[in-house]
Amino acid sequence: MRNVMIILKRLNDSFLKQRVLIIMMVIQNVILSLIVLMYANMIISNGRLNGEIDYIQVRFFYNLSIVLLSLIICAYSPFFLSNTLNKLYENNIIEHLLSVRVSIREIVFAVFLRGIRTLMILLISTFPIISISFYFGGFSIMKIIRLLIILIMFAIFISSICIYISSMILDKNVSLTVAYVISFVFMAINLISLNRVIVSFSMTFLYLIAMAIISLILLSNARNTVIFNT
Repeated sequence: MRNVMIILKRLNDSFLKQRVLIIMMVIQNVILSLIVLMYANMIISNGRLNGEIDYIQVRFFYNLSIVLLSLIICAYSPFFLSNTLNKLYENNIIEHLLSVRVSIREIVFAVFLRGIRTLMILLISTFPIISISFYFGGFSIMKIIRLLIILIMFAIFISSICIYISSMILDKNVSLTVAYVISFVFMAINLISLNRVIVSFSMTFLYLIAMAIISLILLSNARNTVIFNT
């Protein structure tokens, strides 16, 4: 763990600065606030005119929130993670770390931890804004909790894919492109299957376990790819 923390510090010094992260978070949340508040205002205005809330609109608002959160995951994960290992390789940082007896597993875990930490900051910062869509009711608290847990695990899943791609493809631009294509394909699959998954605890549990196992396999196999064998 000590080596992991040292690598994390090195990554923080080498890559995205904290002020850039804050700017990205502010811009993202301002845009989300405008979208969410405009649609919420439309639902309330129509409710006043008709004397009742239109739950078709509420359902659409709920689905829109899920899509927006999924887009954030799939927009940021490749950006932060798909060119991390190959950038370290290009700058001879991996070679240096291995020469001072840092294990490959520690390097992969540190890079993953750094990326997922940044992604979680950006994702969780949107929850207070997106939660407005739950204000209108129609969804149980357990369903909402399961949804948020699935989205967090989906972020981990997509991040592990990006790390694996980064370890397989030396060219940063190619790895970024491939990561975006694969991320949005899995986003579409996740959105299609999501309503079926969150209807029951057992389905949610199986879905989370499956994503967790695949994520662990991808991160483990990242140690045996071209980045660490050239």
